[in-house]
Amino acid sequence: MKLLLGRDHQGASRLHQENAGLMQQLEAARPLEIEVLELAGFHRKNTYLVQHWQAIQAGRGPEDPVLLEAERKFFEALLVDPTDAACLDGLASVLILERELDAAAFFETRAIRQSARDALDYDAAWHNLKLIRQHKPSAPIPSELGEGPGSAGAIMAADRYCEKAGRHQAAGRHVEALADYERALVNDPKRVEAHVGRGQALLRLQRADEALDAMAVAVRVGPDSPDAHSALAAALIQVGRLREGLESADRALELAPGFPQALYYKACGYSLLEEGDEALNWLRRAIEAHPSFREQAREEPHFERLRKDPELAAGFAELVEG
Repeated sequence: MKLLLGRDHQGASRLHQENAGLMQQLEAARPLEIEVLELAGFHRKNTYLVQHWQAIQAGRGPEDPVLLEAERKFFEALLVDPTDAACLDGLASVLILERELDAAAFFETRAIRQSARDALDYDAAWHNLKLIRQHKPSAPIPSELGEGPGSAGAIMAADRYCEKAGRHQAAGRHVEALADYERALVNDPKRVEAHVGRGQALLRLQRADEALDAMAVAVRVGPDSPDAHSALAAALIQVGRLREGLESADRALELAPGFPQALYYKACGYSLLEEGDEALNWLRRAIEAHPSFREQAREEPHFERLRKDPELAAGFAELVEG
């Protein structure tokens, strides 16, 4: 593509031909692997670009069966993984060449949203979205997809969506909170607060595996964020990976000694490990740091052992009743 944009058509054609043989070998050897299907889709799209570049630049890109082959390869890849951002973007780019701009907008929107969930700035997808807007301003593009991450408008939009999501979360409207955190991430893919909030919403919607993925992204984006490490601890404990959860809580406490959420999740982890005295100790510290945990602990399912154990029940009741 760089060669074509640099008007080196011969160089682009030569490089494409050199890769054609390797592509055939890959497809023959590993026809069902998503990486190969994705490469096959892009190879066929690039075949079209090389063959018809001048006509495309003049706005007269012709019909060609190779585009249908590219489209089919991307669809096959998406059957393997419907969330693959590169495949979604590749399919959208083919649909742009086919002048199916409404469909292209749909798949490009999904590519941008998925890349945002993974904390990636997907420049190619934003470029394609700009092309769609130029050629068809009425294409169905959600309002939260502005001009792309980094602009002042995008930062302000992310602020607004995080604020809305927080209100939804506090009111127990977790579906709405999830949607607004994802809108925030479209505008600011590296915002730790939005990744943590998204993970918490998923956790409360009983989508623990997805929550765990979201929290892992939060930690990757914000390795020095105690909030991110505490959120990861909560997700790990929810899926039964208790020792790992305690380690994540410890990391949060290293970054911010006395961090209330980390103290609370340590209590949850130790309770599930049936280490009751440790659980009560950490719960006491959590409530001292943030008294609102007293009410949360009363209904916390992770503390069932503390409620029922004859030796622990009285201590637990004293903590949660104040």
